[in-house]
Amino acid sequence: MVIDGLRWDFIAGPIGKTAMPLTSDILTNDHGCLIQAKLQAPTVTMPRIKAMMTGTVPNFVDVILNFGSKPLHRDNLLSQAKAHGYKLIFYGDETWLSLFPNIFDRHDGTTSFFVTDFTEVDNNVTRHIQDELNNDDWDMMILHYLGLDHIGHIEGPFGPSIKPKLQEMDKIVAQIAQKVQDWNGDGEPTLFIVCGDHGIKDSGGHGGSTPEETTVPIITVGGTMCVYEDTELKIPIKVQQLDIAVTLSAALGLPIPSTSLGSVFLDYIYNLQDDKRLFLLNYNSRQLFDHFQKFTNETEHIYQKYLNITDLHLDWLNSNETQRDRNDIVNIALSYHAILDAMKEELVTSHLVIYDFSLIIILLYIFFQMVFIAFHVETTVWTTRKNTVFFFLVGFSLCLGLYLYTFGNITSLCPSLKALLFLLIIGVSYINYNLNLNNKRNIIKNINLNIENIC
Repeated sequence: MVIDGLRWDFIAGPIGKTAMPLTSDILTNDHGCLIQAKLQAPTVTMPRIKAMMTGTVPNFVDVILNFGSKPLHRDNLLSQAKAHGYKLIFYGDETWLSLFPNIFDRHDGTTSFFVTDFTEVDNNVTRHIQDELNNDDWDMMILHYLGLDHIGHIEGPFGPSIKPKLQEMDKIVAQIAQKVQDWNGDGEPTLFIVCGDHGIKDSGGHGGSTPEETTVPIITVGGTMCVYEDTELKIPIKVQQLDIAVTLSAALGLPIPSTSLGSVFLDYIYNLQDDKRLFLLNYNSRQLFDHFQKFTNETEHIYQKYLNITDLHLDWLNSNETQRDRNDIVNIALSYHAILDAMKEELVTSHLVIYDFSLIIILLYIFFQMVFIAFHVETTVWTTRKNTVFFFLVGFSLCLGLYLYTFGNITSLCPSLKALLFLLIIGVSYINYNLNLNNKRNIIKNINLNIENIC
């Protein structure tokens, strides 16, 4: 259940205690876990959905595409679930239906276009819940509520409509949580997750990188345990939003999405058997280390730590059960989590961020060059060069389209895309040079003609 615009303090702050008392009771009575999730800009819905389902970091290009979502071809949790025979249903923000057009067996989309709609946009989701909770023919249900986000845009996070909307969400969370607890009590393992896709800044709206926009809650109901950073004070653990994809993949017994940069936190909410817990962490570590080797040069010290952990893991597997110390399990698991976090942090903050900024600079340069061509060149001169521009841009568009069709996303073709953009820079700069040169020649020609007329 995604609640669009659900800030961290809407659950963990004072307003959460008063506006969402049923959810607070679930957490207080250890019937659910509260986890703090951090996310990266851009804090808009479509990139956040991609992050949760693929485990990757969206880039600024996704902001441009946010209002025209195309089908997602990158490996993701939902396509893996569909391929393995799971039946999926969806109700809520139609962005999901644009990204995953052939995934859901039943669905009903709502539009985010009417931002002044605080009520019907959510009622159209809620009206399906009771019927679906009574059905037993689905494996995964996704709900995406938009009303809270609409209020955040119009009134801000402290507006008069915020508390009633949180109370409405509170009742829905409690309704589903009770059913999940019943299912688990009847021997049907079920996990219910409530999260925000992004927050809302204090002045209203979102899209930036303030803590209020990049810190959201994750509530899990149906797990068998709850791990805290500080057990005595019940300080929640911290994860990345992109960890959701790998964690749900593990919970459903699915392969981790191939491009995922996330680290699993399933053992923070489930009391897994020791061998299964270490296997899962080892599998995730191997998958993430493959990305780490491709995208960074700082692999030697990480590789050595990775070898040390796997050696300890192997020694534990080869030991007799009577010789196994519980502390060894804890230490190996903590070491796996530490190396996963280190690799993830390096991947998220270095290669992908640098790629974004370099691409921004390249595109800005091209933009200003094109503006110069369009507005600062005489029409007659432009006419003589328009075929050059036309055929170059057509060729570039065809090349870019071919790469996007082949790879399905922009991030995975970083080197090729930069090479194409570099060619475009050369082409546009060359055109500008010739246009300026022709302008100067025309000026000199006109001066000579004027001199001849005077003489």
